[in-house]
Amino acid sequence: MKPSTARVLALLRANGSAGLSDLEALEHAHTTRLAARIHELRFIEHYTITATLETHKGVRYARYVLREAPVQMVVGL
Repeated sequence: MKPSTARVLALLRANGSAGLSDLEALEHAHTTRLAARIHELRFIEHYTITATLETHKGVRYARYVLREAPVQMVVGL
């Protein structure tokens, strides 16, 4: 996995249901090609990621959310 793809995955996990936009990816992961990183995560790494279109001040953009089951904690009894 490319380092920029790993950073995007970490941000998606950290943001949870709030998701990640292109501008946020640029600010925090220093990547300008979020759609390409999402494509890698979906089709090469097989993550389930949904996209919704949002509008802010007349500008439309995609917000991506990672759909991943929470990690289960195993407790030995």
